[in-house]
Amino acid sequence: MSLVPMTQILRDHVTDGGRLTHDNGLFLLGEVERLQALLNRPEVDDFIKGVPLEAAHQVERWSVQHDAGKSPLDWFWLIGYLAQKAAAAAIGGDLDKAKHHTISTAAALANWHAQLAGGDNRMRPGIDPATVEGAA
Repeated sequence: MSLVPMTQILRDHVTDGGRLTHDNGLFLLGEVERLQALLNRPEVDDFIKGVPLEAAHQVERWSVQHDAGKSPLDWFWLIGYLAQKAAAAAIGGDLDKAKHHTISTAAALANWHAQLAGGDNRMRPGIDPATVEGAA
């Protein structure tokens, strides 16, 4: 199932006057719930599909409100911690959890890469949103 941009969904479901009807509002609420369910469901079988989903989930869960911004060593320790969780789960025979933690480790690396590249760096737990340019 492909994700339709929310702006297109809004265009398709507002009245000509630019107002939402009750039915359209209910549709949009359902669409938001569907997208949240997709984002908050860990993918364990498809690594390539799972990494960007998990990276987005991490950004939403650990955004700027959580704690201080990460230094390179903070990223190193987070990645080591997540990799250790994957190893422990694999040793314990919980392969689904091990696969999830390999994906969450890769997603943390993707978020670190985004921060290094100057891209989406909302995955910086704890920085006061008022101090981040462009933060809402």
